Amino acid sequence: MTDDHDVERLLARGQPGGPRLDRIWDQVAPQVVAAPHKVPWWQRGWMMFIPLVPVAALVLFMVLPSSDGLTPRGISRVPPLLETTCGIAATPCKVGDPVYLRLVARRADGVVYVRLLATSGATPVAGPLPARGDEAVAVPARLVPDAADVARGLDVEATWLPAAVEEKELAAALTAAADNRSVLHLMVTP
Repeated sequence: MTDDHDVERLLARGQPGGPRLDRIWDQVAPQVVAAPHKVPWWQRGWMMFIPLVPVAALVLFMVLPSSDGLTPRGISRVPPLLETTCGIAATPCKVGDPVYLRLVARRADGVVYVRLLATSGATPVAGPLPARGDEAVAVPARLVPDAADVARGLDVEATWLPAAVEEKELAAALTAAADNRSVLHLMVTP
């Protein structure tokens, strides 16, 4: 009769079988010293910081100022332009002669408010006027300078807003729109 070792050798076709290899390993394993496990550089501790990247991006987004100059395509940050019939050095406005204004909004959306600035405050002249891009539109008002305007001149302000606002909120909205404002100074002679 054959023993188990012969059966294993016959089944393994002359090669050492699984149970024989297991016995050899059991004798050799205690003599083998395990090599230290070295973690590759890309698997080291920096992976734990990956969840912090979105948090850092959110913090930077909240901390950075919002007026970074990034605007959607087609939106301009150029303030509206006022043109006048007089007031420059070559042709100053005369006391009692009416002054007519034209508005170039330089934007195709929103509205423009025109105010007369004085030491006592701002007086609404016209608005809300629809913004029509680079088309010059007559301002439906006329200014008549008086003798008090000779010393300081006239300051006319045009302010663009994205939409018309109610009368009670108008002053605050116009004050907040500093980037969208232009002031035209008109010289006045007697």
